[in-house]
Amino acid sequence: MEQNQLNKIINLLITEDLKLKPFIKFISACAIFICFTVKATENKFDYMSFAKDYFAAFNATQMPNATKKDLEHYLSFMTNDVAHQHLPYDKTDTRKSGGKEEIRKGMTYWLATSKEYIPELISINVEHNVIVIQYKSTLKVFDKDSGKDRIINRKRIEVLELDNGKISIIRKYGK
Repeated sequence: MEQNQLNKIINLLITEDLKLKPFIKFISACAIFICFTVKATENKFDYMSFAKDYFAAFNATQMPNATKKDLEHYLSFMTNDVAHQHLPYDKTDTRKSGGKEEIRKGMTYWLATSKEYIPELISINVEHNVIVIQYKSTLKVFDKDSGKDRIINRKRIEVLELDNGKISIIRKYGK
């Protein structure tokens, strides 16, 4: 509802024709104002800021000096039952209890093992309840299994589905 329409309703409540007591007028005006304020702000989720913050949080987990605090900040963007799909490694996108814990466990293994990480954001596209992030990165990592350094060049697209302002499904495309 526009501000002009809201003013008309408030003015109608204040007119002498309704013969409302001053306290009732005040309460009615406040209730109408609160209803319209809540309605106006509930649809203003900033997808672009969320996407940029998520991307920055992810990048922090890939840095040589990454900490568990960085990982927890990254995980804070997700629901507890988040699904993670990255073919061929993760074959399902089904949400399940403990999804965030599985991501935590997998990422903790590699946390702070990189010697260098250089991300490059290519694009971010947003729509209602979905964010698509395309990026590329170069990662120099010490592979605990082989005992040698590896350089990994990636080009990825991440599709993030949101549920109440949190990521509920992550789909990763690319090698």
